[in-house]
Amino acid sequence: MMFRVFVVKFLFLTNIYSYELPFSTLGNSIIDANGAVVRMRCVNWPGSMETLMPEGLQHNSIDNIVLIIKQMNMTCVRLTYSIDVTRSSNLTVYQSLSRLNLTFALQGFMNNNPSLINSTVSNLFDTVLDTLGKYNILVLFDNHVSKAMWCCSDFDGNGFWGDRYFDVEQWIDGLKFMANKTIDRPYVIAMSLRNELRGVRQNQPDWYHNVVRGILEAISFVNPRLLIVISGLNYDLNLSFIRSLPVQNLVPISIRKKIVYEAHWYSWSYYGLLSDCNHVKVSIENAWGFILESNYSYTAPVWLTEFGTNVDQFQGDDEFIDCVKGFLQTPLTQTMSWSYWVLAGSYYIRSGTAESHESFGLLTDDWKNIKSKAFINILLTL
Repeated sequence: MMFRVFVVKFLFLTNIYSYELPFSTLGNSIIDANGAVVRMRCVNWPGSMETLMPEGLQHNSIDNIVLIIKQMNMTCVRLTYSIDVTRSSNLTVYQSLSRLNLTFALQGFMNNNPSLINSTVSNLFDTVLDTLGKYNILVLFDNHVSKAMWCCSDFDGNGFWGDRYFDVEQWIDGLKFMANKTIDRPYVIAMSLRNELRGVRQNQPDWYHNVVRGILEAISFVNPRLLIVISGLNYDLNLSFIRSLPVQNLVPISIRKKIVYEAHWYSWSYYGLLSDCNHVKVSIENAWGFILESNYSYTAPVWLTEFGTNVDQFQGDDEFIDCVKGFLQTPLTQTMSWSYWVLAGSYYIRSGTAESHESFGLLTDDWKNIKSKAFINILLTL
């Protein structure tokens, strides 16, 4: 009996992916080094808020959290970070939680991840990355914000280059800092330039200028192996302008097959009423779905890096998820990768509230159990 358990565990932990790294693009698909199409099922693991650390480590060990992600049959994680963590990289876990008076989180962290309490916040990201790699989980490293906080609003100072907290040079330096973490970690297959660009400053000329800078001076400069994930405007809802001037036309040929656009979709995303899902799909096609059309200069993969719903209230079906499912099962979208928002059952602190509950979370507040296995099963049909 014990031998059988060992064998099952061994097979589970050595269930490596059957594709070859690194990844690139072909038409509207992400492909591996052998040309096989790769469609990733991902979950967002936040690490971009005030503590400067990946969430949940006051409740469970890193290994256990990653094993739960595998139990969900997710193949990758979108791991978010702030530029602040690159500018305070020597801050320790103990110092970070103490300065925010998070005594409960501090004690919980020492109970669940005691060997890391004196680690720097930068090295903590290294450990999380290493653990994801150990269990063969792919990673999209996502620059979520500059100033560490809950995202997002038009006036939080984080929305667009030149905003109060969004200094261009600090952003470039921060991307370089985090890109260096990917060099010897091939399972980190992609980095985003920036999450949900938005606000009164947003404009296309600055968007193009800084997107190209981020590609050439930061991500590709440090690690040309990486896919580069590019957000549009208006909270990542609008890439319509790509039709006339795709980023692929502005970068060297060697980088063009590394370009992936990202999109977000929530029930409030101004695509239309969920009661008319067909109209929503048309709006999405006009906003970014057209990028998936074959044989155009703008043709590229689009990664749905955020979508989510209230799992607390899930009772067997969900109008929003049903609409997403219908969209992702068309011939045009059937190779799209996606990332559900969010893994977190709770946060160290959110908007001033310690141990803040997350209704969209796939995990319970204590990060030890899946909130709804029925909901996970629906996600896996997308």
